[in-house]
Amino acid sequence: MSKPIELTDENLEETLSNSSVPVLVDYWAEWCGPCKMVAPVLEELAVELEGKLTVGKVDVDSNRDAAAKQNVMSIPTLILFKDGQPIDQRIGALTKNQLQEFINEHISHSLGKSLIEIQELNFYKDGEATPFGDVVGSEAFNWTVPLLWEQVKESVDYYARKASVELFNKSNRYRKRGVCMVPTKYGIGVSSAENRLQVLHHILQLPRRPLYAHKTLLRELWFDQPSRRNTPSVR
Repeated sequence: MSKPIELTDENLEETLSNSSVPVLVDYWAEWCGPCKMVAPVLEELAVELEGKLTVGKVDVDSNRDAAAKQNVMSIPTLILFKDGQPIDQRIGALTKNQLQEFINEHISHSLGKSLIEIQELNFYKDGEATPFGDVVGSEAFNWTVPLLWEQVKESVDYYARKASVELFNKSNRYRKRGVCMVPTKYGIGVSSAENRLQVLHHILQLPRRPLYAHKTLLRELWFDQPSRRNTPSVR
């Protein structure tokens, strides 16, 4: 099982140069509270992304030269290296989701895959357990996200839109556009089948601005959510 490796003034350059995969380096210190917050997240990612990413840690108090070379002024500073060179960085105690999106974008290029393919590879698989103990594919966890994901891609013609955006960006130096799909899951800790909530979603296709609303069924009573939210306009 992989875990973050300790990097020092002496071994940092060699480790970065010899790595066949991107290296995420955490510049931290023992006294740093935010550093302690992000440490468990990095340990999880080191295991989950073994073979795709190496996670290293540099104690800035003991390895001042390594920190100074990258102009590290605040901690935690997370710098992503590829072929020995820094390619991107983040500062602060990022959540696991934020770090995954940051890393996945760069890993996708290294693997010759698109970001959306990496996202799909990280979906729950049947038989896996959630943090609340639900088993994917069981009665208590009817996992429909992959099906809905494919339906959304088809309904919005995602790949055609992406190609159009890429063409626009190549043709415009200063104006840029973007398009993405983001999978997310919010756990509420209700794991037994008899206590599950039912949610009714409405997505109304209005001109240039879809309207989203939902209702929640709890113990046979419908509760309207207090507001309907407009998604950002599409241009």
